Amino acid sequence: MECLEFLSEDGWELKFVKDGQNQPPCERYLAEENPFITNAPLVCLSSGGLDSAAGLAIRMAENPKRPVVPVTVWHQPIQKKIVQRQYGVLRERFKTEIHPLVLKVALLWTSDLKGWRKEWSQRCRSFLFAAVGGVVAAMSQVAAVEVFESGVGAINLPLLAGMVGSKATRGSHPHFFRLMSRLVSLTAGREIVFHLPFLEKTKGEIVRQLAALGLQDLARSTVSCVHYPLRERPHKQCGVCPACIFRRQAMAVGGIEEPGVYKHDLFGPDGETNGVPEDRLDFLKAFLLQVANLGALKSGSRVPERIRRHLFATNLCSSDESMAPFLNLLARYRDEWLYIAAEGMDRDWSWTNLLAPIGAALIGEESHASA
Repeated sequence: MECLEFLSEDGWELKFVKDGQNQPPCERYLAEENPFITNAPLVCLSSGGLDSAAGLAIRMAENPKRPVVPVTVWHQPIQKKIVQRQYGVLRERFKTEIHPLVLKVALLWTSDLKGWRKEWSQRCRSFLFAAVGGVVAAMSQVAAVEVFESGVGAINLPLLAGMVGSKATRGSHPHFFRLMSRLVSLTAGREIVFHLPFLEKTKGEIVRQLAALGLQDLARSTVSCVHYPLRERPHKQCGVCPACIFRRQAMAVGGIEEPGVYKHDLFGPDGETNGVPEDRLDFLKAFLLQVANLGALKSGSRVPERIRRHLFATNLCSSDESMAPFLNLLARYRDEWLYIAAEGMDRDWSWTNLLAPIGAALIGEESHASA
């Protein structure tokens, strides 16, 4: 229950129902059927998103002979097609075996739930996703499941103070995966851990590594929009939701262009960027306010209370000394935004006027965001 409560910030009561099917013992099945006895695969979670595809490509480049078992839990038909196309690109590039498990799920609403408020957030989807990954690891006789999320995304420092529970996902949070590691290990009868190999990297740094491999088109094949599919041709992403903005910032850091992808392009041609309606800038303002707050992360300075509270309350840190890697990560992320904003000022992007004074911020002085 700790896993679910950490994800949702709700109280949970679980009821277990005995499975009436008579299945053979798992050990006997594995001994007879496991195809990976002589070459343990890389088991990972794969969503079709930018971090997921980039992380998988980087890990395959680092382990060119190791077979891969990517696990996808999907609820939209297009997601299945996206990951399958990505696997085709990666097979061709690295000449590596990929054995994907693509599992369809659906949100069922039965008569037993009549009178209850319908749940739309899917905030506990990560529990199902990780549980399936744990089962695959157990059946493949491997000791780890890799999750390709950037450190900034995993930490998920809330953009606004009220973003808790379903409003700020913890689906890739290190503490959630510590809890899942314990649960899966107890269930499997041996240690299985969930590992975040890119925990100390920003999303932009991961994209830059992908670009260095010459896989820009793989990055462009991914989707990140909260509203995807947008169903407004020719655009497939809105460009102004938190997922789009986070992705767009990373692609800019990695030097990968995405012409014509976004309905509202905050990092595109001047006319398009400055033409974004004011009422579509709320999330961008939240990002810029967060960047301004991160301006206080300077050597020797007191850590802002809001950041400190998040790191300790979500069990990322247990002491001031253990905060250092996360503070360094957040400071690099802040600097990525500041350099993009500096370039945007040269290109007369109007939204960059919300973050000032840019020059002072780049040399380590305090910045501020305008409302």
